[in-house]
Amino acid sequence: MKNVVLASVLVVMTSMTIFSCNNGAYDAHPNTDLSSALNPESPDSGGVNIYLGSLEGRVNSRKQVFAPAFYYIDEGGTYRFVARIKDDTLFHRTLRFSISNYNGVDTYRANAISQDPVMTFSMFDSMKRDLQGRRIVKTYTVNTNASKGFTDILIDGEEGGNIRGRMYSTMYLVSPTQNLQDSINFELSHFYFKKENYPLEGGLEE
Repeated sequence: MKNVVLASVLVVMTSMTIFSCNNGAYDAHPNTDLSSALNPESPDSGGVNIYLGSLEGRVNSRKQVFAPAFYYIDEGGTYRFVARIKDDTLFHRTLRFSISNYNGVDTYRANAISQDPVMTFSMFDSMKRDLQGRRIVKTYTVNTNASKGFTDILIDGEEGGNIRGRMYSTMYLVSPTQNLQDSINFELSHFYFKKENYPLEGGLEE
């Protein structure tokens, strides 16, 4: 009987210890305000149709989902946006763009010869490797300094410091060799970039 009572006491004490350590969901970024993030499933979404931390659109006529999608402000005050195609372990396709003269809700345009915004799309070449056997990174850009390349970035809101909006773009291959016949086309895409502190933490890469 004593053994039964003792076992019961130990179970209760163990349960109390577990519950006393449970202070809610772990937040890897406690300084990021998520309380004002808009929910696409809510009637108060404000027109948002994707979740925070993602970008969705058609890339070369195929629907793609980018997650994570985040931005940070570097030491020079430039806004830098990064979005990676979800679960893309083969090509590691990544969209990056930066806006030096960021002015909130507005339209930001770039063409082949402009320097702000700057937009690139990079991916591993699945066929070629360099002389050391390393995978070659192919880079496409709007800013080709040639006759082709453009983007429009439309910022629609900045609730809680997170940035939502739309974009469309056509970028051309510039590295490892320039080929203006090889392009990446973003049809109208929607984004909702989560704000991250700089320098980046938690495994995030620029």
